Amino acid sequence: MNTKSTMKKKKVLTSAKNISTNLETVKTALNICLLEYDRMVKEIMTGLDWHKNLVQYALAIVAGATTGIGLFPNFPEIYLIASVLLSAIGWAFVEQSYKMLIFGRYIATKLKPKVNALVSQIAENENVNNPIVQDLLGFDDYFRQGDFRTALAGVPAMGKFGIAVLPGLGFILGYLATITEPFSAWMIANKIIFIAVLIIALVPIVFGLISGPFFLRHRN
Repeated sequence: MNTKSTMKKKKVLTSAKNISTNLETVKTALNICLLEYDRMVKEIMTGLDWHKNLVQYALAIVAGATTGIGLFPNFPEIYLIASVLLSAIGWAFVEQSYKMLIFGRYIATKLKPKVNALVSQIAENENVNNPIVQDLLGFDDYFRQGDFRTALAGVPAMGKFGIAVLPGLGFILGYLATITEPFSAWMIANKIIFIAVLIIALVPIVFGLISGPFFLRHRN
Protein backbone atom coordinates (compact mmCIF):
# COMPACT_ATOMS: atom_id res chain seq x y z
CA MET A 1 0.00 0.00 0.00
CA ASN A 2 2.81 2.35 0.95
CA THR A 3 4.57 1.61 -2.32
CA LYS A 4 1.43 2.34 -4.38
CA SER A 5 0.77 5.53 -2.44
CA THR A 6 4.34 6.67 -2.94
CA MET A 7 4.19 6.00 -6.70
CA LYS A 8 0.89 7.89 -6.98
CA LYS A 9 2.41 10.87 -5.19
CA LYS A 10 5.41 10.78 -7.52
CA LYS A 11 3.10 10.78 -10.55
CA VAL A 12 1.15 13.72 -9.18
CA LEU A 13 4.35 15.63 -8.47
CA THR A 14 5.74 14.79 -11.92
CA SER A 15 2.52 15.92 -13.58
CA ALA A 16 2.50 19.17 -11.61
CA LYS A 17 6.16 19.73 -12.48
CA ASN A 18 5.45 19.19 -16.19
CA ILE A 19 2.51 21.61 -16.07
CA SER A 20 4.69 24.18 -14.32
CA THR A 21 7.46 23.71 -16.89
CA ASN A 22 5.03 24.03 -19.79
CA LEU A 23 3.54 27.16 -18.26
CA GLU A 24 6.97 28.74 -17.86
CA THR A 25 7.72 27.94 -21.50
CA VAL A 26 4.48 29.59 -22.59
CA LYS A 27 5.25 32.68 -20.49
CA THR A 28 8.74 32.85 -21.99
CA ALA A 29 7.25 32.71 -25.48
CA LEU A 30 4.80 35.47 -24.53
CA ASN A 31 7.62 37.67 -23.24
CA ILE A 32 9.51 37.17 -26.51
CA CYS A 33 6.41 38.20 -28.47
CA LEU A 34 5.96 41.29 -26.30
CA LEU A 35 9.60 42.26 -26.80
CA GLU A 36 9.09 41.90 -30.55
CA TYR A 37 5.93 43.99 -30.31
CA ASP A 38 7.83 46.70 -28.43
CA ARG A 39 10.47 46.70 -31.17
CA MET A 40 7.85 47.03 -33.91
CA VAL A 41 6.18 49.94 -32.13
CA LYS A 42 9.53 51.71 -31.72
CA GLU A 43 10.22 51.23 -35.44
CA ILE A 44 6.82 52.73 -36.28
CA MET A 45 7.44 55.72 -34.00
CA THR A 46 10.84 56.23 -35.63
CA GLY A 47 9.11 56.23 -39.01
CA LEU A 48 6.66 58.90 -37.81
CA ASP A 49 9.57 61.05 -36.63
CA TRP A 50 11.19 60.60 -40.04
CA HIS A 51 7.95 61.74 -41.68
CA LYS A 52 7.96 64.97 -39.66
CA ASN A 53 11.60 65.69 -40.51
CA LEU A 54 11.14 64.90 -44.21
CA VAL A 55 8.18 67.27 -44.47
CA GLN A 56 10.31 70.01 -42.92
CA TYR A 57 13.13 69.28 -45.37
CA ALA A 58 10.69 69.42 -48.28
CA LEU A 59 9.34 72.79 -47.18
CA ALA A 60 12.90 74.11 -46.79
CA ILE A 61 13.80 72.95 -50.33
CA VAL A 62 10.66 74.57 -51.77
CA ALA A 63 11.47 77.83 -50.02
CA GLY A 64 15.10 77.74 -51.15
CA ALA A 65 14.22 76.84 -54.73
CA THR A 66 11.58 79.55 -54.91
CA THR A 67 14.13 82.10 -53.73
CA GLY A 68 16.69 80.83 -56.23
CA ILE A 69 14.21 81.06 -59.10
CA GLY A 70 13.52 84.66 -58.17
CA LEU A 71 17.22 85.51 -58.02
CA PHE A 72 18.17 83.62 -61.20
CA PRO A 73 15.18 83.77 -63.57
CA ASN A 74 17.37 82.89 -66.57
CA PHE A 75 18.50 79.60 -65.04
CA PRO A 76 15.47 77.30 -65.39
CA GLU A 77 17.54 74.26 -64.44
CA ILE A 78 16.88 75.26 -60.83
CA TYR A 79 13.43 73.71 -61.31
CA LEU A 80 14.96 70.34 -62.20
CA ILE A 81 17.52 70.48 -59.39
CA ALA A 82 14.76 71.24 -56.89
CA SER A 83 12.64 68.46 -58.37
CA VAL A 84 15.40 65.88 -57.90
CA LEU A 85 15.99 66.96 -54.29
CA LEU A 86 12.27 66.85 -53.54
CA SER A 87 11.94 63.50 -55.25
CA ALA A 88 14.66 62.15 -52.96
CA ILE A 89 12.57 63.36 -50.03
CA GLY A 90 9.55 61.65 -51.58
CA TRP A 91 11.41 58.36 -52.00
CA ALA A 92 12.50 58.45 -48.35
CA PHE A 93 8.96 59.32 -47.23
CA VAL A 94 7.43 56.43 -49.17
CA GLU A 95 10.12 54.07 -47.89
CA GLN A 96 9.32 54.92 -44.28
CA SER A 97 5.58 54.62 -44.99
CA TYR A 98 6.14 51.19 -46.54
CA LYS A 99 8.13 50.03 -43.51
CA MET A 100 5.44 51.23 -41.11
CA LEU A 101 2.76 49.43 -43.11
CA ILE A 102 4.79 46.22 -42.98
CA PHE A 103 5.37 46.54 -39.23
CA GLY A 104 1.69 47.26 -38.62
CA ARG A 105 0.61 44.34 -40.77
CA TYR A 106 3.04 42.03 -38.97
CA ILE A 107 1.62 43.06 -35.60
CA ALA A 108 -1.96 42.53 -36.80
CA THR A 109 -1.49 39.26 -38.67
CA LYS A 110 1.37 37.53 -36.83
CA LEU A 111 1.96 38.89 -33.34
CA LYS A 112 -1.66 39.45 -32.35
CA PRO A 113 -2.77 35.80 -32.93
CA LYS A 114 0.35 34.51 -31.13
CA VAL A 115 -0.10 36.78 -28.13
CA ASN A 116 -3.81 35.99 -27.78
CA ALA A 117 -3.18 32.25 -28.08
CA LEU A 118 -0.41 32.33 -25.46
CA VAL A 119 -2.41 34.49 -23.05
CA SER A 120 -5.45 32.21 -23.45
CA GLN A 121 -3.29 29.18 -22.65
CA ILE A 122 -1.87 30.85 -19.54
CA ALA A 123 -5.35 31.95 -18.44
CA GLU A 124 -6.67 28.42 -18.93
CA ASN A 125 -3.85 26.87 -16.91
CA GLU A 126 -4.35 29.39 -14.11
CA ASN A 127 -8.16 29.12 -14.22
CA VAL A 128 -8.61 32.75 -15.14
CA ASN A 129 -11.89 33.57 -16.88
CA ASN A 130 -11.87 37.30 -17.53
CA PRO A 131 -12.85 39.11 -20.76
CA ILE A 132 -9.95 41.51 -20.23
CA VAL A 133 -7.46 38.85 -21.38
CA GLN A 134 -9.31 38.31 -24.66
CA ASP A 135 -8.72 39.98 -28.05
CA LEU A 136 -5.52 41.78 -27.11
CA LEU A 137 -3.61 44.05 -29.55
CA GLY A 138 -6.85 44.81 -31.36
CA PHE A 139 -6.13 48.42 -32.28
CA ASP A 140 -5.53 47.70 -35.95
CA ASP A 141 -8.95 46.08 -36.33
CA TYR A 142 -10.55 48.88 -34.32
CA PHE A 143 -8.92 51.68 -36.27
CA ARG A 144 -9.35 50.31 -39.78
CA GLN A 145 -13.09 49.80 -39.87
CA GLY A 146 -13.61 52.09 -42.84
CA ASP A 147 -15.71 54.58 -40.88
CA PHE A 148 -15.50 58.35 -40.41
CA ARG A 149 -12.71 57.96 -37.85
CA THR A 150 -10.46 56.24 -40.37
CA ALA A 151 -11.25 58.77 -43.10
CA LEU A 152 -10.56 61.70 -40.77
CA ALA A 153 -7.20 60.27 -39.72
CA GLY A 154 -6.27 59.80 -43.37
CA VAL A 155 -6.64 63.51 -44.21
CA PRO A 156 -3.47 64.74 -42.48
CA ALA A 157 -1.63 61.61 -43.61
CA MET A 158 -2.43 62.39 -47.23
CA GLY A 159 -1.46 66.01 -46.58
CA LYS A 160 2.00 65.00 -45.39
CA PHE A 161 2.33 62.63 -48.33
CA GLY A 162 1.42 65.43 -50.73
CA ILE A 163 3.87 67.91 -49.19
CA ALA A 164 6.72 65.41 -49.30
CA VAL A 165 6.06 63.91 -52.73
CA LEU A 166 4.08 66.22 -55.04
CA PRO A 167 6.31 69.37 -55.11
CA GLY A 168 8.89 67.48 -57.15
CA LEU A 169 6.34 67.05 -59.92
CA GLY A 170 5.24 70.66 -59.49
CA PHE A 171 8.73 71.97 -60.21
CA ILE A 172 8.86 69.85 -63.36
CA LEU A 173 5.68 71.52 -64.56
CA GLY A 174 7.21 74.86 -63.65
CA TYR A 175 10.25 74.02 -65.75
CA LEU A 176 8.04 73.19 -68.73
CA ALA A 177 6.27 76.52 -68.30
CA THR A 178 9.56 78.41 -68.63
CA ILE A 179 10.69 76.59 -71.78
CA THR A 180 9.32 78.10 -74.97
CA GLU A 181 10.71 75.49 -77.36
CA PRO A 182 8.64 72.38 -78.06
CA PHE A 183 9.95 69.10 -76.65
CA SER A 184 10.81 67.84 -80.14
CA ALA A 185 13.26 70.73 -80.58
CA TRP A 186 15.20 70.02 -77.40
CA MET A 187 18.74 68.67 -77.47
CA ILE A 188 18.96 64.91 -76.90
CA ALA A 189 20.86 65.42 -73.64
CA ASN A 190 18.16 67.75 -72.33
CA LYS A 191 15.46 65.25 -73.27
CA ILE A 192 17.25 62.44 -71.43
CA ILE A 193 17.76 64.58 -68.33
CA PHE A 194 14.14 65.71 -68.32
CA ILE A 195 12.75 62.18 -68.74
CA ALA A 196 15.04 60.88 -65.99
CA VAL A 197 13.94 63.64 -63.60
CA LEU A 198 10.30 62.98 -64.48
CA ILE A 199 10.62 59.24 -63.76
CA ILE A 200 12.39 59.95 -60.47
CA ALA A 201 9.51 62.24 -59.47
CA LEU A 202 6.73 59.87 -60.56
CA VAL A 203 7.96 56.63 -58.98
CA PRO A 204 7.35 57.57 -55.31
CA ILE A 205 3.98 59.09 -56.22
CA VAL A 206 2.78 55.97 -58.03
CA PHE A 207 4.25 53.60 -55.45
CA GLY A 208 2.73 55.55 -52.57
CA LEU A 209 -0.72 55.65 -54.17
CA ILE A 210 -0.65 51.91 -54.90
CA SER A 211 0.97 50.50 -51.75
CA GLY A 212 -1.30 52.25 -49.23
CA PRO A 213 -4.64 50.94 -50.55
CA PHE A 214 -3.08 47.51 -51.20
CA PHE A 215 -2.02 47.09 -47.59
CA LEU A 216 -5.36 48.35 -46.33
CA ARG A 217 -7.18 45.74 -48.44
CA HIS A 218 -4.79 42.91 -47.55
CA ARG A 219 -4.09 43.71 -43.92
CA ASN A 220 -5.57 40.42 -42.70
